[in-house]
Amino acid sequence: MVSESRVLLNKPVVFVAAEKREFSGLLRRFKEVRAVASPLAFAAEGELNGAPALAVAHGPGPALARPAALWAAAWREGAAMISTGYCGALQHDVSIGDIIVASCVHAPDTGVRYEARLPITGRAARVGVVVSVDRVIGSPEEKCGFGSDGSLAVEMEAAAVAAVARETASPFFCVRSVSDRADERFALDLNAARGEDGRFRISHIVSQAGRRPWTGVPELFRLARNGRRASKALGDFLGECQF
Repeated sequence: MVSESRVLLNKPVVFVAAEKREFSGLLRRFKEVRAVASPLAFAAEGELNGAPALAVAHGPGPALARPAALWAAAWREGAAMISTGYCGALQHDVSIGDIIVASCVHAPDTGVRYEARLPITGRAARVGVVVSVDRVIGSPEEKCGFGSDGSLAVEMEAAAVAAVARETASPFFCVRSVSDRADERFALDLNAARGEDGRFRISHIVSQAGRRPWTGVPELFRLARNGRRASKALGDFLGECQF
């Protein structure tokens, strides 16, 4: 059971992720889903557990997450802001599809830590520190380093969303689902596949996989499979939360 003393029942909620596909499980829980005109890559609104809800995605990393969070913060006054999507495990007892609820988001590049609230839910989750950096952490060695202090997971947008929440006095939450294990090594260099704007260039990822088909192609299928599992777990968890 994850609990929070200051409950915001039926208050508007905003979910900020990197990619639309991370919302595939959550959007099934929305009532009356409809697209929203915006300058972002994706925006849709509806109702979740009786509360107005908005889901936005604009790409990976803080430079893309910040404008998404700023735009979303203006959608409804007093809306809770939830950083969500996939994350990488930093501990060996954390599995694909496990839910990570941040008690704190740590941005090691700036040294800033952001306190996060905890949602009300009857579902199980791991609660702890989530590390937020502007790159994909794709080796067990790096994951071990970031997890040496007990941090549970690593991702790329939560610190930027938390900063906007602090600036706009919005309640901040971070709920993530694990899409790669702590002992998992990426054969693909996903950081090299990011463009100048920070977005992943699919053509570059596919090209890398084609140059090393025996490792790259199976990895693409594994990443897609793990992503689907993580998205479903997120939808199941968030669909039964109060923020």
